Formats: sequence, structure tokens, C-alpha cells
Amino acid sequence: MSFDTVDLMRVRIPTTLKTKLREAASANDRSMNAELLQILKAHFVCHQSERTGNP
Repeated sequence: MSFDTVDLMRVRIPTTLKTKLREAASANDRSMNAELLQILKAHFVCHQSERTGNP
């Protein structure tokens, strides 16, 4: 992982969403943690582009 520090965070997640996360992680050959990080990174990159007007 390329972060300077790593924080442990417990999250409550609905069972149906956890199932979708597990399926996506499996399909992408990632752990659920890695899949969630990828989803979050993509979300913030997308929203950063919207704020700055850059693609």
C-alpha cells in the first residue's frame, strides 16, 4: 500500500452492499479491502475532476 499511514476503521455496511462488494472483489481478484479502496479512489478522482473542470 502506498499510503504514509494506515488507519483502522470499522464500518457498518448493509448485508446486500457487502455481498456486492464481495462479488466485485472476487471478480477483480482483490480483497474486499482493496476493492473498497479502489472504489473510493475512483469516486474521489471523479469528483475532483468535476470540481476543477478537468477530465
